[in-house]
Amino acid sequence: VAESLGDGTLRLWDPLGPRILRTIEPGELAPGGPCLRYSADGSRLAGIDSRGAIAVWDARTWATLASFPPLCPSATALAWLPSGVLAGGYEDGSVRLWDFERRDLLAAWPGSGAEVVDLSPTDDGAGLATLSSDGTLCHRSPGGSPESVLRVPTGRSTRDLRLALGGRAVLSDEEEGCVLTEPARGRRVALVERDLCRARTSHRDTVAVALPGDVIQIHDLARGETRTLCEVPLRGICSLAFSPSGEFLAAGSIGYEAALIEVPSGRVRVRGAPCDGVRPIACSPTGRWLGIGSGYAADAFVLSSAGRTVIPLFGHTRPISGIAFSEDERWVVTACRDGWLRT
Repeated sequence: VAESLGDGTLRLWDPLGPRILRTIEPGELAPGGPCLRYSADGSRLAGIDSRGAIAVWDARTWATLASFPPLCPSATALAWLPSGVLAGGYEDGSVRLWDFERRDLLAAWPGSGAEVVDLSPTDDGAGLATLSSDGTLCHRSPGGSPESVLRVPTGRSTRDLRLALGGRAVLSDEEEGCVLTEPARGRRVALVERDLCRARTSHRDTVAVALPGDVIQIHDLARGETRTLCEVPLRGICSLAFSPSGEFLAAGSIGYEAALIEVPSGRVRVRGAPCDGVRPIACSPTGRWLGIGSGYAADAFVLSSAGRTVIPLFGHTRPISGIAFSEDERWVVTACRDGWLRT
């Protein structure tokens, strides 16, 4: 697990230990927080340091595998391509491709002058989508030539531009809320109005949002479809979490309740919870277990979603900030505001 702290420190954890494998101190990482990207197979982690250089670590031993030199301008975005090539976006809008194995610069593509804020391989894995701070969305062929250059409208209130749907769309925070823009189709959709979102979570191209009145909306960004679940009998939904497959959605409430929702059918199973303010919440891969923590007290539990089994998780001294299951459902890890991870 790679954890970025507010002061610029990067900590790399073995979550089953739990133990810290490596700590990178403030000053080594880029200002405002590092850009971190795992390779597709999870074997390498790339980041941008405070000089604007790109560093690559072995995600198993945490040894430094490569350091691509700092350039002027500095690197601002990263993406791994399916071929193993590392793409870097820079302050002047340019893009460079690095051969990780040979430590060579493969290509340098000029930019528009606006900072690159995000990179993503295209759906077919052959091309690269780049997004600049001025809203320019560019799709490039494997040779680097622009195949399409589109513009996403931006304003003074626009924040946090991010690519979605394999580089075809852009998610941004606007005055009207969280907005999805797909410029090639002329589509602009406000997924959630500002100040109406009670909780939200995402899984791949699906976003779930809790709205006032304990209504849950599920947005399928790939299909452009929205489903509304109006009959969720919880009092004050305050947390949401998908299972790893996206088949199940867990919901916690400010009351003593939690729910498991089967996403394809919309079926809801509600059960009592031994703590109030169920935040955070997690769902095991098969939907058999719910992991819950209290945002107000040092309480954490594992509940069976279909029965009455309650397993208390002891040892916390402050409110719970995170909870997660292992893939085989044998382990659960909790994060506590006392600074400890417990398994």
